[in-house]
Amino acid sequence: MKRMAVFFGGFGYTTEKPLFYYLIKEYRKLGYEIMKIEYRIPIKDLSLDEWILLLVDDIRREWKNFDFSEYEEIIFISKSIGTRIAGMLGSQYSKIKHIFLTPLKETLPFIRRDTQTELVLYGTSDPYISSDTLKMHCEQENIPYIAFKNANHSLETGDLNETLDIIKQMIKACTWRK
Repeated sequence: MKRMAVFFGGFGYTTEKPLFYYLIKEYRKLGYEIMKIEYRIPIKDLSLDEWILLLVDDIRREWKNFDFSEYEEIIFISKSIGTRIAGMLGSQYSKIKHIFLTPLKETLPFIRRDTQTELVLYGTSDPYISSDTLKMHCEQENIPYIAFKNANHSLETGDLNETLDIIKQMIKACTWRK
Protein backbone atom coordinates (compact mmCIF):
# COMPACT_ATOMS: atom_id res chain seq x y z
CA MET A 1 0.00 0.00 0.00
CA LYS A 2 1.50 3.32 -1.10
CA ARG A 3 0.87 6.33 1.12
CA MET A 4 2.08 9.89 0.84
CA ALA A 5 2.25 12.80 3.25
CA VAL A 6 2.55 16.25 1.68
CA PHE A 7 3.81 19.01 3.96
CA PHE A 8 2.93 22.65 3.27
CA GLY A 9 5.05 25.07 5.26
CA GLY A 10 4.14 28.53 6.40
CA PHE A 11 5.55 31.84 5.20
CA GLY A 12 8.63 31.71 7.40
CA TYR A 13 7.88 28.37 8.99
CA THR A 14 9.54 25.95 6.61
CA THR A 15 9.29 22.17 6.70
CA GLU A 16 12.65 22.11 8.50
CA LYS A 17 11.21 23.77 11.62
CA PRO A 18 10.35 21.66 14.70
CA LEU A 19 6.66 20.93 14.11
CA PHE A 20 7.33 19.58 10.62
CA TYR A 21 10.76 18.11 11.30
CA TYR A 22 9.42 15.64 13.85
CA LEU A 23 6.19 14.92 11.99
CA ILE A 24 8.14 14.12 8.83
CA LYS A 25 10.36 11.71 10.79
CA GLU A 26 7.28 9.95 12.19
CA TYR A 27 5.50 9.71 8.85
CA ARG A 28 8.64 8.27 7.24
CA LYS A 29 8.85 5.72 10.02
CA LEU A 30 5.20 4.82 9.31
CA GLY A 31 6.09 4.12 5.65
CA TYR A 32 4.79 7.27 3.98
CA GLU A 33 6.52 8.84 1.03
CA ILE A 34 7.22 12.48 1.85
CA MET A 35 6.72 15.54 -0.32
CA LYS A 36 7.67 18.99 0.99
CA ILE A 37 6.15 22.12 -0.51
CA GLU A 38 8.25 25.26 -0.09
CA TYR A 39 7.45 28.69 -1.47
CA ARG A 40 9.34 31.35 -3.27
CA ILE A 41 9.40 34.89 -1.98
CA PRO A 42 6.24 36.85 -2.82
CA ILE A 43 6.39 39.19 -5.77
CA LYS A 44 6.11 42.74 -4.42
CA ASP A 45 3.63 43.87 -7.05
CA LEU A 46 1.11 41.17 -6.08
CA SER A 47 -1.36 41.09 -3.24
CA LEU A 48 -1.24 38.11 -0.89
CA ASP A 49 -4.31 36.64 -2.61
CA GLU A 50 -2.71 37.01 -6.05
CA TRP A 51 0.54 35.47 -4.78
CA ILE A 52 -1.32 32.48 -3.33
CA LEU A 53 -3.18 31.91 -6.61
CA LEU A 54 0.14 32.03 -8.45
CA LEU A 55 1.63 29.46 -6.06
CA VAL A 56 -1.38 27.16 -6.40
CA ASP A 57 -1.12 27.36 -10.20
CA ASP A 58 2.63 26.60 -10.03
CA ILE A 59 2.04 23.55 -7.85
CA ARG A 60 -0.79 22.33 -10.10
CA ARG A 61 1.52 22.61 -13.12
CA GLU A 62 4.23 20.64 -11.30
CA TRP A 63 1.68 17.98 -10.35
CA LYS A 64 0.14 17.76 -13.82
CA ASN A 65 1.95 14.52 -14.62
CA PHE A 66 1.94 13.18 -11.07
CA ASP A 67 -0.28 10.13 -10.66
CA PHE A 68 -2.12 10.48 -7.36
CA SER A 69 -4.12 7.34 -8.16
CA GLU A 70 -1.03 5.24 -7.28
CA TYR A 71 -1.58 6.07 -3.63
CA GLU A 72 -4.09 4.50 -1.32
CA GLU A 73 -3.81 7.44 1.05
CA ILE A 74 -2.62 11.03 0.62
CA ILE A 75 -2.58 13.39 3.55
CA PHE A 76 -1.90 17.11 3.36
CA ILE A 77 -0.34 18.47 6.55
CA SER A 78 -0.21 22.22 6.41
CA LYS A 79 0.63 25.19 8.60
CA SER A 80 -0.35 28.84 8.53
CA ILE A 81 -0.42 30.18 4.95
CA GLY A 82 0.15 26.59 3.83
CA THR A 83 -3.30 25.71 5.18
CA ARG A 84 -4.88 27.99 2.64
CA ILE A 85 -2.78 26.61 -0.21
CA ALA A 86 -3.39 22.99 0.85
CA GLY A 87 -7.11 23.69 1.16
CA MET A 88 -7.27 25.12 -2.35
CA LEU A 89 -5.27 22.23 -3.83
CA GLY A 90 -7.07 19.55 -1.83
CA SER A 91 -10.36 20.51 -3.40
CA GLN A 92 -8.85 19.61 -6.80
CA TYR A 93 -7.93 16.02 -5.98
CA SER A 94 -9.85 13.10 -4.58
CA LYS A 95 -8.58 10.99 -1.69
CA ILE A 96 -6.90 13.95 0.04
CA LYS A 97 -7.15 14.10 3.82
CA HIS A 98 -6.16 17.21 5.76
CA ILE A 99 -4.46 18.04 9.02
CA PHE A 100 -4.39 21.80 9.55
CA LEU A 101 -1.81 23.26 11.95
CA THR A 102 -2.46 26.84 13.07
CA PRO A 103 -4.78 27.72 10.18
CA LEU A 104 -5.59 31.26 9.13
CA LYS A 105 -9.13 32.64 9.14
CA GLU A 106 -9.04 32.56 5.32
CA THR A 107 -8.69 28.76 5.58
CA LEU A 108 -12.05 28.28 7.31
CA PRO A 109 -13.94 27.56 4.05
CA PHE A 110 -11.65 24.54 3.51
CA ILE A 111 -11.97 23.17 7.04
CA ARG A 112 -15.04 21.03 6.52
CA ARG A 113 -16.04 17.46 7.16
CA ASP A 114 -16.78 16.97 3.45
CA THR A 115 -13.18 17.92 2.57
CA GLN A 116 -11.93 15.06 4.74
CA THR A 117 -10.44 17.33 7.37
CA GLU A 118 -9.16 14.92 9.99
CA LEU A 119 -7.78 17.31 12.60
CA VAL A 120 -7.13 20.96 13.39
CA LEU A 121 -4.47 22.01 15.90
CA TYR A 122 -3.96 25.57 17.12
CA GLY A 123 -2.80 27.72 20.00
CA THR A 124 -5.18 29.76 22.10
CA SER A 125 -2.80 32.74 21.85
CA ASP A 126 -2.52 32.70 18.06
CA PRO A 127 -2.88 36.30 16.82
CA TYR A 128 -3.98 35.25 13.32
CA ILE A 129 -7.31 33.68 14.23
CA SER A 130 -9.55 33.81 17.24
CA SER A 131 -9.42 30.63 19.27
CA ASP A 132 -13.17 30.90 19.88
CA THR A 133 -13.89 31.28 16.16
CA LEU A 134 -11.83 28.23 15.27
CA LYS A 135 -13.33 26.15 18.07
CA MET A 136 -16.88 27.08 17.07
CA HIS A 137 -16.16 26.35 13.40
CA CYS A 138 -14.68 22.91 14.15
CA GLU A 139 -17.59 22.03 16.41
CA GLN A 140 -20.14 23.09 13.77
CA GLU A 141 -18.33 20.98 11.16
CA ASN A 142 -17.87 18.07 13.61
CA ILE A 143 -14.09 18.12 13.11
CA PRO A 144 -11.70 17.01 15.84
CA TYR A 145 -9.48 19.79 17.13
CA ILE A 146 -6.88 20.41 19.80
CA ALA A 147 -6.40 23.86 21.27
CA PHE A 148 -3.08 24.25 23.07
CA LYS A 149 -3.46 26.66 25.96
CA ASN A 150 -1.28 29.79 25.73
CA ALA A 151 0.46 28.55 22.57
CA ASN A 152 1.17 31.02 19.79
CA HIS A 153 1.08 30.66 16.00
CA SER A 154 4.14 28.37 16.13
CA LEU A 155 2.51 26.30 18.90
CA GLU A 156 5.12 27.63 21.31
CA THR A 157 4.69 29.05 24.79
CA GLY A 158 7.25 30.96 26.80
CA ASP A 159 8.23 27.74 28.54
CA LEU A 160 10.52 25.25 26.77
CA ASN A 161 9.12 22.18 28.56
CA GLU A 162 5.53 23.17 27.73
CA THR A 163 6.49 23.70 24.10
CA LEU A 164 8.20 20.31 23.92
CA ASP A 165 5.09 18.71 25.47
CA ILE A 166 2.97 20.40 22.79
CA ILE A 167 5.20 18.97 20.06
CA LYS A 168 4.87 15.48 21.56
CA GLN A 169 1.08 15.82 21.82
CA MET A 170 0.87 17.15 18.28
CA ILE A 171 2.87 14.24 16.86
CA LYS A 172 0.75 11.71 18.74
CA ALA A 173 -2.49 13.38 17.60
CA CYS A 174 -1.37 13.54 13.95
CA THR A 175 -0.19 9.93 13.77
CA TRP A 176 -2.38 7.91 16.14
CA ARG A 177 -4.56 6.34 13.42
CA LYS A 178 -1.73 5.61 11.03
